[in-house]
Amino acid sequence: MNLLRRMKTMTSMVQQRTTKDIYSYSQQALDLLEIRMKEGDMSYDNYLECRKLLEEQLKDELSTKYLPD
Repeated sequence: MNLLRRMKTMTSMVQQRTTKDIYSYSQQALDLLEIRMKEGDMSYDNYLECRKLLEEQLKDELSTKYLPD
């Protein structure tokens, strides 16, 4: 498959997500971060940095047009 076709396929996949999907993914990722921090797999500073990046990703994802819920 050529690059242009792949990009079109990826774009259509992204546009098929709903805002509900994005919030669900974000919550799952946040839950996993909290578990890892509590289990001692990451420091509190790393947790805060990952959470900040996740929040930035959420804002970026929500600024893209998606299908309504």
